[in-house]
Amino acid sequence: MRAETMGAILPAYLGRQRGHLRPRSYIECERHLLKNCKPLLGLPLAKIDRRTVAARISDIANTRGAVSANRARAALSAFFSWTMREGLLDSNPVIGTNRQLEKSRSRVLSDDELKAILRACGSDDFGTIVVC
Repeated sequence: MRAETMGAILPAYLGRQRGHLRPRSYIECERHLLKNCKPLLGLPLAKIDRRTVAARISDIANTRGAVSANRARAALSAFFSWTMREGLLDSNPVIGTNRQLEKSRSRVLSDDELKAILRACGSDDFGTIVVC
């Protein structure tokens, strides 16, 4: 029996997702699975274990940040859940991996930035919305 790699199975999953996700969500899912998880694509599905997934998520966190790591983790989990429903795997190797701590944003626009925005607003409907 031929070992099915993640890269060989992924197009079928992405094809299904294209019809189920909003366009921007699909683009992000595809990016995380094809770009951020690229090192996993050549591995047989059965060889991708929790340790492999945890190492990939940790690497993404170190190179691209916690938010990207958590989104890639979610995309991987959804993919592996799908493989289980398709009968390709018996378990999801993402289960039990750590989520990264995300820091909420705290920046607000300065007075000068707000003034620049208000000066740039026209007197049309869109400018009225921003000013109100």
